[in-house]
Formats: sequence, C-alpha cells, structure tokens
Amino acid sequence: MRDAIRHSERACELEPEEVFNFTALSVTFQRAFEATQDRTFIYKAEEAKAKAHELQCPQTGLKRLIGPRIKKAPGILPRGF
Repeated sequence: MRDAIRHSERACELEPEEVFNFTALSVTFQRAFEATQDRTFIYKAEEAKAKAHELQCPQTGLKRLIGPRIKKAPGILPRGF
C-alpha cells in the first residue's frame, strides 16, 4: 500500500498537469483508507480529487461558462456578485 501511494505521488510530481494522475492518487488513498480505516487517507483522497477537478475545470473556464447566465438573471444574486 505504501508503495502504491509513493508511486502515485511521484507520478503527480513528474506530470503535475495530468488530471489522471491526481484521480489515480485519490483512488489509491481511498483504498488505503478501506484497508486501514485511517481517516487521514480520506482527507488526502479529497485533496487529490479537488486538484484533479481544478485541473480539469480551471476557475476561469468555469466563470466563462456561467458568467453570461448570471448577467441574464438580475435580482437572483446579490449585487456585486
């Protein structure tokens, strides 16, 4: 298990822009949790999952997608949003 974690972490270091590496790291941490019930692995799995999501949907791309919808719906969101 420790070898799998080290391998996944190393893959993320070598290719930090590769979404799949962070997804695989998250799954590796989930399996480590299942084997040990150590909740630290769940927190690390969530962090890796968040990083994968961040790489796949950068914040600027997300704003670009929802921005026009917000402008067309006045009054729903507080001013200045």
